[in-house]
Amino acid sequence: MFRKIIFSLATYGFAFSVLPAQDWDSQNEPAKLLKKETRDFYKEGPVEAEIWEETVSLISPVSWEATAEPEIIGLEFERHADFLMPVRVLYFETLDGDQWKLGLSVFPSFDSNTLRIPGPQPEFYGEPFRALITKPKQRELVLTGTRNAAKLKEVFLPGTVWAGAFQDGKLQQLRIGDTDLPPAIEVSRLSPPFFSLTDPMSFRFNATCLNQPPVTLQVTPERLLGADMTIYNFMKELGGPPDENFDADWLEYVHSVWNIVVGVDQAVNVIAPLMDGRGAAGMLELESLSLGPDYEADLKALVEFGEEKAPPLPQPPPSGWNDILNSKLGEIPASQRTRNETQY
Repeated sequence: MFRKIIFSLATYGFAFSVLPAQDWDSQNEPAKLLKKETRDFYKEGPVEAEIWEETVSLISPVSWEATAEPEIIGLEFERHADFLMPVRVLYFETLDGDQWKLGLSVFPSFDSNTLRIPGPQPEFYGEPFRALITKPKQRELVLTGTRNAAKLKEVFLPGTVWAGAFQDGKLQQLRIGDTDLPPAIEVSRLSPPFFSLTDPMSFRFNATCLNQPPVTLQVTPERLLGADMTIYNFMKELGGPPDENFDADWLEYVHSVWNIVVGVDQAVNVIAPLMDGRGAAGMLELESLSLGPDYEADLKALVEFGEEKAPPLPQPPPSGWNDILNSKLGEIPASQRTRNETQY
């Protein structure tokens, strides 16, 4: 894996379309080679690098219907998705009953899964090194749902940027918060949370927004999971002040990688940084685009946005709230545990 590639792109063409699911694959443009470069990575000498680009159609609108708990949820789902793209919340509207509508602006993924490139793959440690840009045909899409409107309105705040996981052109999951799980993607980052020792538990995060000040999210999740492992005997030990094992900087990093995930069942999941370790993918850097002033400005800002940290929540915590950097999470209420719990 190479960490950083600087590249120039000429123009992106976007069309607005609504595609029947059965026609989705035929509307895509398979990855094509944009350019080859020789670059000096890590000062280890010249290596060959290839930049590829694919264009995919996104189906809009997509309706999420209330379903039973899926077999795969949270960050694990992203390993099974076709591709991820950053999506920015434009608006959230509550409709009749518990129905809702979410408008999203879609950005290309500049560090997509290179296994999507057609043909044989290079040797794992061989050349050429590759990067894949996954580009949407549509700049905007609409998502509708049938439940949890009030709760989702509190997390889908305009300006926040989520990782959208797509399968067959349909948006299947949205995630906010940083993660070390590849591929790298630019999303709103979350601050270390405050939490309530209640049943059910609630959480507060500050979240970065694209081209506007941070916002505060408050969520009472239906499920509380671990990023890699859902072991509630371990999870209750998350948090607390620095000690001989973990200094303050390490704890601040660990608790900056919480996530909020919403999938097709429209349940709100909080994903705790309980993991067995993953390598972080590299991020691609952008030189120039020609997409119209507003969209181009957003994309250029998105490059820096991926490195922006969320400001901490104000101290001291309000009455009834605890700071994860000073207090352990404790027992997770049975009402917020997943049926896929792993027992250790």
